[in-house]
This record gives sequence, structure tokens and C-alpha cells, in this order.
Amino acid sequence: MGLGAAICLRLFMTARVLGLPCFLMGGTLPAAMKFAQRDDDPRRFITAFFYGINIAGAVTGAMQSTCWLLPTLGNKGALTVAVLANLELTWLRRAPASAGSFVGLLHR
Repeated sequence: MGLGAAICLRLFMTARVLGLPCFLMGGTLPAAMKFAQRDDDPRRFITAFFYGINIAGAVTGAMQSTCWLLPTLGNKGALTVAVLANLELTWLRRAPASAGSFVGLLHR
């Protein structure tokens, strides 16, 4: 089949299986924000900024795991990397929020 065709087939099958659930889950934050924030809310741009970062991270993570991490490290290695990344994110969330950090923006 070849590497290019295999990657395209993998992406197509992933989109076919996960497309609708991801679309529906991705719609919950905008719907919730519609009710939680007013149009004249001065901190509304922060929500949009983090929502954009969230989407970019999701796309990057999905592409890296499918096209690089799993073929390179295998299932066990990819799972280990995911666990370590989640532990680091948990640790960062519990760290004190400084004024210049992204976490600090959330606590203002």
C-alpha cells in the first residue's frame, strides 16, 4: 500500500469513527460559554484564546500520536508518554499561579 496511502487510510478511518462524537463534544464549550458570558464581558477574549490553544493541542496531539508516537514507540511507549504528560499537567495545575503564567490568567 505504501506509507502515504497507509497514513491517508488511517486518517480517513479515524475521522470516520471519531468525527461525529468529537464534533458534538467540541460544541459543548461554545454552547456553555454562550450562557456563561455576556457579549460585553471584558475577559471574553481569554476564553477564546484558551479554546484556540485547546483545539491546536488536540490536533497536534492526535497527529503526533497517530503518525509518529505509535509507530515509533509502540502501544506501551505511547501510553507511558501519555501518562507522564498527564502527570506533568496535573502537577502544573497544582503549582501556584504566578501573574505571568497561563494558569495565572485563569485565576484572575
